[in-house]
Parts: sequence; structure tokens; C-alpha cells
Amino acid sequence: MLGHERIARPRNPDHLLRPGELLDAVAGRLQVVAFEQGLQPTPSLRGQGVVQSLCAVRGDEPASLPAAP
Repeated sequence: MLGHERIARPRNPDHLLRPGELLDAVAGRLQVVAFEQGLQPTPSLRGQGVVQSLCAVRGDEPASLPAAP
């Protein structure tokens, strides 16, 4: 996601997601179950990274997730 170029590669803005870009990409096609974006701990970078992640399902019925153990 944009902002990550200050921390690590990729640095080319053409290769980085814009804010909300994943949500826009699935709008009207998938049901979003969870979405997050922003600065997060990233063990592989030994620090933090700017991320955007999405969990989505196909279908019109409400999605239910299993209870956490």
C-alpha cells in the first residue's frame, strides 16, 4: 500500500495499492467479511509495513465465521 515505499520495497507507486483500492476492486462482486489497512507489525521486515488486506466471500447470504477457540 502507498506509504510502504518509505519502509521497504516495492517503491514504485504503480506497484502499491491506493487507500481503499481492494474494497473498490471487489465492490458489488464479493461480500467483505473483514478489511484492514494501515501500519502493522511485519516480522519479515523486522519492523512495520503499510498493508491492505481483505477477506471476502462470494454469495448473497450473510457470511458466518467459526467461533475463535
